[in-house]
Parts: sequence; C-alpha cells; structure tokens
Amino acid sequence: MQAVTCLCLEVAWRVQVPDSVLLTPVDALALGTYRTVGHGWDDHYAAISAAVACAKRVYVAQWAPGHYTLASASRDDPAAAWRLRWWDSLPGGHAASATYASTSLRRLQILGEHEELPTCAYHGTRLQSDAWSCGLRVVRHLEVLRRHHRGEPPSPVATLRTVNTNGNDMLRRYNLIRLAVNNHRTCGRGRAWHLRGCPAHRRDLRKVPLAELGGP
Repeated sequence: MQAVTCLCLEVAWRVQVPDSVLLTPVDALALGTYRTVGHGWDDHYAAISAAVACAKRVYVAQWAPGHYTLASASRDDPAAAWRLRWWDSLPGGHAASATYASTSLRRLQILGEHEELPTCAYHGTRLQSDAWSCGLRVVRHLEVLRRHHRGEPPSPVATLRTVNTNGNDMLRRYNLIRLAVNNHRTCGRGRAWHLRGCPAHRRDLRKVPLAELGGP
C-alpha cells in the first residue's frame, strides 16, 4: 500500500489540478474502516474534511483488503451537488472495495447516507485479467483523469509496463533523496554522505540540485 500511495502522490504533485483533494490509499483505508478517531488521526481527518468542503474535485484511491479502486467526484462550485464516478478494474467487481469506498465517500459527505456507488465506469479491455495490476491501474487512471480535468487534449494511455517502470524509477529516486536527508540529519559533524552509483557519487548531496536526483 505504501508504494501505491507514493505513486498517487507523485501523480498529484506532477499533474496539479486547482481546487482538488487527493485521498491516498492510506487516508481512504482509515476513512473506510472508521479508524480516524484517536491515534493522531483526529486533526488529519478534520483537515481532509475541511479541504473537501471547499474543493471542486476529489480523487479517492481506495484500498480494501487485496484490491484498489478509484473514485472521482466533481462539482462546479462548493455549493453544487457532487457528480461521482467509480472505477473497479476487477471483472464482476470487488464487494469489500465497494463497501470501503461507500463508507469513505459518505464520511466525506460526497455520497448520501442512503445512496449507492454509481455503476462502475470501467469496461471491456480495461478490466484486469490478473491478480496484481489493480494498483497500477488506479495510478494510471488517476493521471488520465487529472490531465482531463486540467483541460489537456487526450493522449495515448500508458501501458501498465510503462507505469510500472516509471513508478519503480520514481521510488528509487525517492529512496535516494530520503536516505541522503536522513543521513545528513543523523551524522554528527555534517560530513558528506555518498551512495555508490547515484549521479552525485563523491559529491555532497546537500549541494546537488534536486533535478540531478530525479526531482522536478
């Protein structure tokens, strides 16, 4: 779940949509199972609720045990009703995912107490025929949706292999930066730390432009 959460955040950072909120699988799981009381979640849940109340678009990357789905809600202004769509790439649907997503969306006041999720928007070849690609499909479709909502013209949809390769590259860069930052925080005299094979090998990572470490 951590990997898909990181990939969803990377998409949201790279493809920014004004007046929008993204709930990562970690956030959505907590909402979908009512695990937002205590344990440090109170303030976080309040911040999410406040952001959604002012948003025009909300993306929910929902995780339920063993499966990922995606919901997207849009409205023209904060006083208007939500228009909701839901994608489940599993043929025949995944009952637990529908339950978790419904709970999350009701807690965000996007779905009414007695309303049900809309009919799944996936169809045909977009359905998965394996037991592992649901997370990659959510990441891929999240980017498609966000680019559409930014008004970009349609472009070819990336293959799952491309999404997987790009995701692994991004996670490697993230780990490189995280390790560099953590080492700088913990080394007593601030001496430079190097990782063999990285672009900044034998250089002080604190002085290397973020772009050279794979950043924007």
